[in-house]
Amino acid sequence: MRTLLQTAFILHTRPYRENNALLDVFTQDFGRLSIIARDIRKAKSPLKAILQPFFPLHLSWFGKGDLVTLLSAELRDNAIRLSGTALMSGFYLNELLVRLLGQHVPYPELFADYQQALSLMSSPEPLESSLRWFEKRLLQALGYGLDLQHDIQQQPILSAACYKLEPLRGLQRCDALVAEPTTSYYFPGSSILALATDQYENLEHRRDAKRLMRMILDVHLNGYRLKSRQFWA
Repeated sequence: MRTLLQTAFILHTRPYRENNALLDVFTQDFGRLSIIARDIRKAKSPLKAILQPFFPLHLSWFGKGDLVTLLSAELRDNAIRLSGTALMSGFYLNELLVRLLGQHVPYPELFADYQQALSLMSSPEPLESSLRWFEKRLLQALGYGLDLQHDIQQQPILSAACYKLEPLRGLQRCDALVAEPTTSYYFPGSSILALATDQYENLEHRRDAKRLMRMILDVHLNGYRLKSRQFWA
């Protein structure tokens, strides 16, 4: 069985038996796949230069099941150039996709969101807003999206109120914030509404948005510690 010219991005590459490599790829129509690239680690391999993260590709492969074999690869557009913190943020997005997406499950809208997030990260657009936007889109695609406009009782989130995050249920209104704001599950309503509307001009709102999204994602990562986060730390 052959699949030709599938729109895709490389998420991760690792050595696989002699001169081969195992590619974790995110495709438009087939979701996340594992593909063997034969002889790709040889110095004269013509595909070595383009089988890289953040390169928009057309991939062709053959086989079926959990592991298929690469037939060909070609660039479908200019590579998305990321550097510095934006590059590490790109690897962070890739690691999230590898850890959270099941194989052979199509996510065409999330694929478009991923490509848009990379484009935003390569532009002057504030980096944190691009990351929070994609994290929200990812959780929605997986069925874990959090209602940031209403609390658990379906009452509107109020800017002046306080809320406790219950990652698997939602936001519970509470009486007051607690100490240790960088580690607690308590958030001001103003920060929650800022996250809902992607407004991050306020430093406190940016910090709270990052903390809230991390707490939700950590539940679904089931204790796995992202290597990209460890690098930043």
